[in-house]
Amino acid sequence: MDIQLKRWVEEYFDSIIRNYGMKRLTKLQSALAEFLEREVGACGMLLEVGFGIVLLSDRLHFEEAVVACISDGTDKDVQRAFRERGIHFIVADAEFLPLRVRFDCIVMSDVVAYLDDAYEVFGKLRDICHPGTKLVIATVNPSWMLILHMFEKLGLKGSDGPHNWLSHEDIKQMLSLQGFKVSKVEKHFFKSVQLITATPLIERPKPEGAKVSFVIPCYNEEENILAAIDGILKSNLFDVEVVVVDDGSTDRTAELVLSLNDSRVKLVSYKPNQGKGVAVRRGFEAASGDIFVIVDADLSVSPDEAMRFVRPLATRMADFVNGTRFLYPMEPGAMSDIRFFGNKLFSVAFSWLLGQRITDTLCGTKAIRRSDYLGKISIKEKSWPDFDLLFGAAKNGLRIVEMPVHYKRRMAGKSKMKIFKHGLRLSRMILRGILEFKLKPFLKRA
Repeated sequence: MDIQLKRWVEEYFDSIIRNYGMKRLTKLQSALAEFLEREVGACGMLLEVGFGIVLLSDRLHFEEAVVACISDGTDKDVQRAFRERGIHFIVADAEFLPLRVRFDCIVMSDVVAYLDDAYEVFGKLRDICHPGTKLVIATVNPSWMLILHMFEKLGLKGSDGPHNWLSHEDIKQMLSLQGFKVSKVEKHFFKSVQLITATPLIERPKPEGAKVSFVIPCYNEEENILAAIDGILKSNLFDVEVVVVDDGSTDRTAELVLSLNDSRVKLVSYKPNQGKGVAVRRGFEAASGDIFVIVDADLSVSPDEAMRFVRPLATRMADFVNGTRFLYPMEPGAMSDIRFFGNKLFSVAFSWLLGQRITDTLCGTKAIRRSDYLGKISIKEKSWPDFDLLFGAAKNGLRIVEMPVHYKRRMAGKSKMKIFKHGLRLSRMILRGILEFKLKPFLKRA
């Protein structure tokens, strides 16, 4: 959890209540109130995660309701209005709701953009749903990101601070992975609000028993490798192995791995250094699990978050899980501006090539089932295996889903990324993709 971001969110919600009060609806809240009146109308037990002002608008009828807000700055008049309407007000973080009852309707009012971990929150909300529950989400339309930034610069609106710019596609995919089915999306380019309605699946898919192999390709990572291995072995997964691929390190990386003397840890070591693509391929060859998960040794993505890549494969909700670093705010210094721009450019290119939205191509954390990799996908690129894996998944018709991760500065050591050298290689991969996915199909049709 980002403590600094959480503190800012608390202060931001306090300032809204203090400066603007809770007497009138914002544009987002007004759109949400109208949407609720039209799509829900009335319900029994209701939960609003947010300010609670939407429930005071008389646009939605309910028997009993709970408002959970991270701010305790609600004035006495509003709290009295809550009590008169049968609304229970609690001060609670959306990520740690102290609730066990099941609700008929759950409303998230202008909250998703400020969640440190929206994916985790959706999973917890699923636990307080019954089969007929409706989840309604209102958040800012990310298409307005540049416009809202410009308004802030001109002083026409206050700062919204660091937050997520989650599109309805991002939210829909996270909800799906957490056991919801999106039934309606209301979004217009000319409106700054997007509204989403979802219902829980009658039965959440149960994970199949599977052995999981976490493959860690590394080169000179003596300062990080033990922490990376320890983070994986401390997981709740029963049947797990760690395959460390020492790609020609000149430091003590291999020596430290061998010193663990743990049967769950395998070491593949060779010289000279040949590149991450070779290391991942060698790691997959040595792995014995049913599911392969690639984890970078630099701890820029925590082992805890890498565990999330297992469930979509074990439940058959996905065939290939691609990590994305661009849905949550990054830790300062985690990625340079030129790398950020380059990643965005390649993501746009790959979305066009593959015919589906890919927000991050080079996130080191990816997962695939053994049966979908062996004999079907070949890693040819020496430096970066990401494109070969994405190309292979798409060509074999695998269901690709993205898993949001929090991207942090590497714990120690230096990045192996060489901007211009590797940029040229990545550009060649784009040209290869154009040939395979655009030109060849066109020539076949001609």
